[in-house]
Amino acid sequence: MSEIVINVTTSFPELLCAQLDAPNKKKAQEIMTQPGFTLLSQHRQMTTGDVVDSELLLKELLENTTDPAGVRRVLDYWKTRIPELEDAATEVVNYLPQNTLPSASLHFVTGYDIGVATPRGAAINIGHQHFLSDPEEILYYAIHELHHVGFFKHQAFPGLSGLNRPQKLCEVVRYFTQMEGMAVYAAYEMRKDSGRLTTDADYQVFVDSEVARRVGERYREVLSWIPEDGEVESDLIVKVLTTMSSDERLWYRFGALIAWEIDLSLGRGVLVDSIVNPSLFVIPPL
Repeated sequence: MSEIVINVTTSFPELLCAQLDAPNKKKAQEIMTQPGFTLLSQHRQMTTGDVVDSELLLKELLENTTDPAGVRRVLDYWKTRIPELEDAATEVVNYLPQNTLPSASLHFVTGYDIGVATPRGAAINIGHQHFLSDPEEILYYAIHELHHVGFFKHQAFPGLSGLNRPQKLCEVVRYFTQMEGMAVYAAYEMRKDSGRLTTDADYQVFVDSEVARRVGERYREVLSWIPEDGEVESDLIVKVLTTMSSDERLWYRFGALIAWEIDLSLGRGVLVDSIVNPSLFVIPPL
């Protein structure tokens, strides 16, 4: 088995909370030099294609950090356990091709999405309500986001232009079904061993067969919205993507079920190889 060295940084949320307490320009400049801030900027550019204004991004992060006391509680919870987190998160190598990630950075941040990744590292928003309620969940989300970092080494983040073409939209849905589904599944065994399959809604598909059935049916239903030819209307593109992602998290949950099925029926080797050869990640037909 290959090994991975994970480096966790915590300075970004500390500085951002201090800026909320007593704003000053020097501190703002220091925040914008933090590796966690750099990663968020890279993620914004990767996912939108836009040039990122650092000052506007910092303003957004400050405005979105509504519970600095809670952020500090989460920091205190993990501060003496960072080596434990770095060690436990190495579980991710069991779900990636050999030697994909000899090292990786994981940044604690606040004010952004719950967790994000780029080919250069991952970030966890420790100010998200999910972690304010249960800081231990950060470990499992770390595995999820670090899996994305490795995934990107073999399958680049797709361009999001041309989604009005049915084939391109289907390709993007398929990409995210594998990427998000495998990342959810990467934390499955550790969650199961720790009794944490019920602490995150994405894992209900593993404990309730009726939920799994409904997710599969709904995923296929949403796919059926995409016409076979012609042009996809803008409103429909948005509807497909939001239903698959933030609204119902279908590509997370159905993708995780596919990963689980491949692992059980064909073996971990085939599942891992599917990152290099996506044709092995077979999505059941409609």
